[in-house]
Amino acid sequence: MQRGICPDCLAEFAIGNVGADRHVIEHLLKVAELKSREAVIAWFQEHGVTLSDPETDEESGTISYIVVDEGESEAEILIGEDGKVEISY
Repeated sequence: MQRGICPDCLAEFAIGNVGADRHVIEHLLKVAELKSREAVIAWFQEHGVTLSDPETDEESGTISYIVVDEGESEAEILIGEDGKVEISY
């Protein structure tokens, strides 16, 4: 038994709320095998996500962005230099 979004639906997936859709977004980014921060940022922009000005954690090299979705909910997107993404809600 498989769970989650069917493969046919993934091709049509549109981000509605970054926080609520975080698991699907993280899966899509993993499948896309994006290897740089710039590629991940471009991916979000191509999918209509507006990112805040970046904040850098000098110790870890991670850059974080805040996304405010329609409905005023916030999500934080952490992007590592290697393109690894973590989204918190």
